[in-house]
Amino acid sequence: MKVLAVLILFFSQHVFALGAHVHGFASIDIASEKKQILIMFKTPGFSAFGFGHKPKTKKQKAVFNRVKKSWVQNENLFNLKGVKCKIESKKFDVKYIGSHSDVSAEMTLNCDKDVSASELQINIIKNWENIKEVHLQLLKSDGSVLSKKFKKSEYKIIL
Repeated sequence: MKVLAVLILFFSQHVFALGAHVHGFASIDIASEKKQILIMFKTPGFSAFGFGHKPKTKKQKAVFNRVKKSWVQNENLFNLKGVKCKIESKKFDVKYIGSHSDVSAEMTLNCDKDVSASELQINIIKNWENIKEVHLQLLKSDGSVLSKKFKKSEYKIIL
C-alpha cells in the first residue's frame, strides 16, 4: 500500500498530460504493484457522455448515470486475464465550467494474486463510444514506464 501511495505521487507529478480540452481523447494512468492496481482516468465530459454540460434531459441523465455506474462497478472497462480483482476504492468526479466539463476518475483494484506480467484488457473505447483515442501511461511494478496511444476498441497490455 505504501508503494501505491508513492505511485500516486509519481503520477500526480509526471502524468501524461492531454494539454487542452480535446473532445474524443482520454488519458489513463495505471500503476501496478504485487496484488494492487491503481487506475487514474481523465477526459472531457463530451468524450464520456456525448455532451459537456450538466445533464438536463431524461436521456442525458440516463447516459450520465450509465457511464458513472460502469466506472464505479468496473463493468467490462478493465479486465485481467487469469486474475480476479475487486474494487477497493473508486472515485468519479465531474467538474463543470460553463458548457464544458471534465471527468476525473480513479479506481484501486485488489487482486487474488500478483498482477505482474498479467494481461490487462482496456475496453474504454468499446464502452464509451465518444472516446476515439486513449493516451496510456503505465508504471510497472519493476519501475519501468510505458507510454502508448491507442485507438482500438479493445486494447491489451502486459502489466
